[in-house]
Amino acid sequence: MIPIDKSFYNKEVGNRLKEIMLVCDLELEGFALFINSSASQLYALLNGNRRLTKKKAEEIGNILGFDGSLIFNLNVAIPANISKSAKLNNFKTEFKENPE
Repeated sequence: MIPIDKSFYNKEVGNRLKEIMLVCDLELEGFALFINSSASQLYALLNGNRRLTKKKAEEIGNILGFDGSLIFNLNVAIPANISKSAKLNNFKTEFKENPE
């Protein structure tokens, strides 16, 4: 069995979260609020300093309408249609005056 570099993997998961943020067109503060997290917690996830839990991945997936476990599978693309999520659109409408 090939050993897994957890630090590398956590950074790659963080990169996938960054990709989700790009697709959602949200910055750090806005995405943190959207997923019910603090900016510092999200920052640690994005940089690979904190491990994304299965529970939080499922929460993100539920909010955006996709299987959150896909975040952990580095070989599967993040669905582009998450940008059309009703909850995301409602969030953006509610906070349209906030640039983050």
